[in-house]
Amino acid sequence: LSLHASDRSNYLFAGTTDGDVFFSDDEGESWSTLASGLPPISKGRHYSNLRKFRAAIQGQGAPALS
Repeated sequence: LSLHASDRSNYLFAGTTDGDVFFSDDEGESWSTLASGLPPISKGRHYSNLRKFRAAIQGQGAPALS
């Protein structure tokens, strides 16, 4: 996970190693997806397990992680 806070506003940006980018304009109270499915960035391919975990949770009717 990578997080960036804007110096000029309440904007926050978060990016995950499995290819999702999120945006908040209220200091993190709520989040919107800016991008999903971008190429993953990883030193050890651990993103593969993250995607499998997300798919398993969503398949069981649990709330989506994004």
